[in-house]
Amino acid sequence: MALGSKSFVFNKNSDWKMNNYSHGVKIDGDCLIFSPNSDSNSVFFSKSIDSLEQDTSWEILKALIKSSNNSKVVFKVFASNFKDVVVPVGEEIEKVNIDKFLKSNANLNAKSEFFDKIGAIKFDNPEKVPIFNLKGRYLWFCVECINYSSDDCVEIQEIEITFPLLSFLEYLPEIYQSVSSDSFMNRFISIFQYMYLEIDEIIDSIPENFEPLYNNMEYLSWICEWFGINTMIWDENKLRYLIGDVIEIFKSKGTKKSIVNMIEKYTGFKPIIVEKFKILDNDFYSKKSSFVDSLFGKNNFFFTVMMRENEIKKGEEYANLLKIIKNMSPIDAICNLVVLTNNIILGCHCYIGLNSYVSNSYLKNSSSFDSILVVS
Repeated sequence: MALGSKSFVFNKNSDWKMNNYSHGVKIDGDCLIFSPNSDSNSVFFSKSIDSLEQDTSWEILKALIKSSNNSKVVFKVFASNFKDVVVPVGEEIEKVNIDKFLKSNANLNAKSEFFDKIGAIKFDNPEKVPIFNLKGRYLWFCVECINYSSDDCVEIQEIEITFPLLSFLEYLPEIYQSVSSDSFMNRFISIFQYMYLEIDEIIDSIPENFEPLYNNMEYLSWICEWFGINTMIWDENKLRYLIGDVIEIFKSKGTKKSIVNMIEKYTGFKPIIVEKFKILDNDFYSKKSSFVDSLFGKNNFFFTVMMRENEIKKGEEYANLLKIIKNMSPIDAICNLVVLTNNIILGCHCYIGLNSYVSNSYLKNSSSFDSILVVS
């Protein structure tokens, strides 16, 4: 981010466990899960987040939340230069250490109401909100999930809290730099600082949006929809490399070249493609047309894709490959996908140099997927 901003990020299993003052919350993988509970709401309390500098002006709170319309997630955020705060208790005033109180066996509602008493700011279902009004070395937040359905779970994948190392006030004349944090000037300039940092963050994240190797899967799936690519049949790594070359491949969509490229991206092997119309002028076809038709199709719209047996290992891969070829083929073209096996069956797809060899002696060191035709 601009101006050397720093951030505290919660998006790993260890992040949640280290700050686990909670009730009705569980950690699943790298996510925080709020399970439905009819008796009480699920609440997560953070430990103090230390910026290591007094009077830190906090910047933005971002949360990546997955929830339904039947749930509401409430954030309460508070900042202070000290861990001890003065809180009214009935008619008396007590000095309370926030970390110790949140760690104690105090009533859950009392802990949640504690944030209201000390003047925490409140957000409902935040995605990205400014917290410029908060100032202090330490920051705490409380996340409360209110479920209106007994079946829904709320998943928080990430919470990020940022703060700038330098305020825009530092760029103004000295007379403006001495204003207090809650002054009109400071609040006014923070609006432009927020807008600038947001634009700067978008620029910094350009590789995440335009580089297939760095895209998140959701954005990658959206790109695939534009090209009619079925993400369910592609391995994620292969899909990323495919999207990197997808424009060049789709420029020649419907041609032999594009089909070869797509098959090679999916299997890692280059296929052999025989187009029926190209063998019509062959002398052998004029003599054995019925035999050739049985192998390569009866009309000129047929094309045959041949792959070795070790290149397509499962029936599922065969079906997926047919879908890929169909998506890249001309509308009137008919694909005949042939897997070249090790068996030598006359009248079928048996080719010297591909799945069979002619030799005057037995080759002991031949590959396991090759067949040998011995001629004495």
